[in-house]
Amino acid sequence: MERAPGRQVKTDRLDVGTMARKLEQGTLKGIYVPSRTAHERRQVVRTYGQALKERKRAQSRVRSLLQEHGRLGPPPSAGWTAYRQWLETQPLPAEVQLCVDALLALRATAATQAGLLKTRLLRLAASAPYRPIVAALCTHPGVGPLSAIRFVLEIGDIHRFARADSIAHYLGLTPSEYSSGDSVQRGPILKFGPGALRGAMLQCGWASVRRGGEAVLQEMFERLAPRARRKRAIVAVTRRLVVRLRARWLEALKEEDAVAA
Repeated sequence: MERAPGRQVKTDRLDVGTMARKLEQGTLKGIYVPSRTAHERRQVVRTYGQALKERKRAQSRVRSLLQEHGRLGPPPSAGWTAYRQWLETQPLPAEVQLCVDALLALRATAATQAGLLKTRLLRLAASAPYRPIVAALCTHPGVGPLSAIRFVLEIGDIHRFARADSIAHYLGLTPSEYSSGDSVQRGPILKFGPGALRGAMLQCGWASVRRGGEAVLQEMFERLAPRARRKRAIVAVTRRLVVRLRARWLEALKEEDAVAA
């Protein structure tokens, strides 16, 4: 429970009284508690994101180590494969080579674990409980089975988002706002919710505006990018994307209910 500004005492007894008053006023918000199975499967998604982060962190450490010793190499935009090929041609002192090998071993371990977790996620996507929903989400350009199952497992119950905009707000894709009177100022996105899922949805947004993607989202991106810049434009595209995924998820559930009836 939050503490009011200026209050120096915060105890369980005071928190219970606050909760009771909020419940009476109808302002007490509930939380989503997943089932044990859903919680265990969601953990695969989050550990997969951590493994990807560790792999990227090891790559950054290799680059930083070599930059410290005057070896720049290809820029990050060239990709890790190009950098690794360049690295194999570099004669390094024994101590530096030992440190580089240790960091490369850390990266290889993280990459291996990420591959195992990815395989498990793809198997879950093809399993009976998730196959219809994943198939419905994959009908949207830019969304594949891996992104779809990450979205499904992280969200859990789509019915807890009563409004379309609420799921975009949950993922932190809503811009912050500082307004007073007639002055309206919008800032960066709020970055609420699971950051790994937000990053995955942003990647789906980029995929949806590339050649062969979704025409409406491509037009939206091309219209916003000149005046709002590409990064802000892709956030707006991703916000529209997750709203569409919510709608397709709900439609898939309705079809399942109709078939069961």
